[in-house]
Amino acid sequence: MDTPRSLYKIDKDTPGSEIAAETAAALAASSIVFRFTNPRYSHLLLQRSQSLFSFADRYKGTYGGECPFYCSVSGYNDELLWAASWLYRATKSSYYSNYIIQHDDVKAYVNEFNWDLKYAGVQVLLTDLYFQGEAQFSAYRSNAERFVCSLLPGSPIRSVKTTPGGLLYVRDGANTQYVTSAAFLMARYSDLLSAKKRTLSCSNTLFKPNDVMGFAKLQIDYLLGRNRLGISYMVGYGSKYPRQPHHRGASVVSIH
Repeated sequence: MDTPRSLYKIDKDTPGSEIAAETAAALAASSIVFRFTNPRYSHLLLQRSQSLFSFADRYKGTYGGECPFYCSVSGYNDELLWAASWLYRATKSSYYSNYIIQHDDVKAYVNEFNWDLKYAGVQVLLTDLYFQGEAQFSAYRSNAERFVCSLLPGSPIRSVKTTPGGLLYVRDGANTQYVTSAAFLMARYSDLLSAKKRTLSCSNTLFKPNDVMGFAKLQIDYLLGRNRLGISYMVGYGSKYPRQPHHRGASVVSIH
């Protein structure tokens, strides 16, 4: 690839709360992974996460430097809540739990989870904490369930349709990324239900954890080749897969 790749930055004069908060969430989650195997590194990750979150919250603003490719449509509040949720999980500090409760956009109903919209992820993460006994997050369970119910075939409140082959059809463009993120959250929610021996109620229609996991698995199996064309959507996996994937280095003409 020989097209110039510009470097952008955010600071207090050109803030980018989505970018800073998303990075803070990733670092907080990573600090949990390394907590016992590399405590020093885990502590460094957590420090950087807290610093980025403070920056994102203090200097609120949407940075437009990445447009027209990755412009935030949903705003930065969902990323701030995403970061606060992971920081609470990593620290158990009441500062972050209070932040979450005070910024109750997390209760918003959504039917997708993607690079721009984090509410469903927050809701599932907080439902996990609620199932662990943290009653202050009880309000977030209902919307996590609504998210899953919006996807499941047979659910009375299903709002996302599937293709004739059974694949979730969320968007016209780059649909598979929305499928994989939805399948991830559904698989995680199935695990939560299984651990607590609970069922999912979609307007009085009950689904077992295996129903949720089965549909999530169907999505991934479809993408890996169990579909009518027998084609894998993962480049390099299987014997038949895309040769010109959605990647600027592979499919865009040179721009000098």
